[in-house]
Amino acid sequence: MSIKEIIGLSITEIRYNYTYQNEYDMQEFFAYLKLSNELIIEIPQYFDLEISEDSELNKKFKNAKKPIESCKSRIENQKITDIHFCFYEQKPDLELKAYIELENGICFSECNYGPMGITTVDLEILSNTDFEKLKTELEEGFEIKSYLSELKNVCQQQGFRWVCNTNNETRVERNLFFFITLWVYRKGV
Repeated sequence: MSIKEIIGLSITEIRYNYTYQNEYDMQEFFAYLKLSNELIIEIPQYFDLEISEDSELNKKFKNAKKPIESCKSRIENQKITDIHFCFYEQKPDLELKAYIELENGICFSECNYGPMGITTVDLEILSNTDFEKLKTELEEGFEIKSYLSELKNVCQQQGFRWVCNTNNETRVERNLFFFITLWVYRKGV
């Protein structure tokens, strides 16, 4: 399963693991998401990531803690509408996780590692307004790009008509991705 296929699925449950001090004397935090297709995932980091059933990740999920109710109520049972990836100087930022956008307007990500007592390692949950503000306040060279917007731009540049509605967004997007992949393959790009 690719990243594009989780857009349109719902998050049915969220759990997390927090370690105050790991083997490198750092705090660490990882969130685990159970999707409506029963797949357990972490918050994606790369736009070309392939996601598959992972028994180790399933085990981590089962042993993970449940967040407080105010966190759960904002994330659980919400459809994923887009994923926003972090870039530095036009290349994927390998240290930052993506922001997952939900149908209720919430965007969330996570900070995984940090020195004890200095950095907050946790979920970062933002309203749509706060997320848009964050994107305008990034340091020079950094940017956050919407997966669906980038896909739409590629489609339009290649002459494909972007057709999308809330009922079949994922299906249409998959079909367009297939045509783009076919075009790239035939052109030898």
